[in-house]
Amino acid sequence: MAEETEDLLIAFDGTTGTVLRTVTNRFRVNALAVSPDGQLVAIAGSDQSVHLFDAATLEEKSSFRAHDGEITVLTFHPTRPILATAAMDRSVKLWEHGTARLVEQFLGLGGTPVVLAFNPSGSLLLVDGQERTTRVFKLDVK
Repeated sequence: MAEETEDLLIAFDGTTGTVLRTVTNRFRVNALAVSPDGQLVAIAGSDQSVHLFDAATLEEKSSFRAHDGEITVLTFHPTRPILATAAMDRSVKLWEHGTARLVEQFLGLGGTPVVLAFNPSGSLLLVDGQERTTRVFKLDVK
């Protein structure tokens, strides 16, 4: 039986603390990231999909199925329109987030990913998982 859950994404006015907009998600949100330019918010979780929102309005811009397991972490590339995702299916994937095109994938992680990060230049992607091993992937992202 599928787990029923409801998670909220809430935008607040930074000055007054007033709630500007609330979005209800019918899945458990495990990961959230903001694009380097501050224009997009990405969330992902138990529905195995990535959901991209306009950061100012919380209007959903797009969503796409990304994995065959719950997405546990995600992060934006520091300089390119790429989003990295990692999931319980023991894979890491790089997506062109504007088109949802799969750019690259790494399979065979030893456990559930819990940390995912690019280095400042975006040439390396680090993933750490429950098996207590940090993997470093050198990227050739064009």
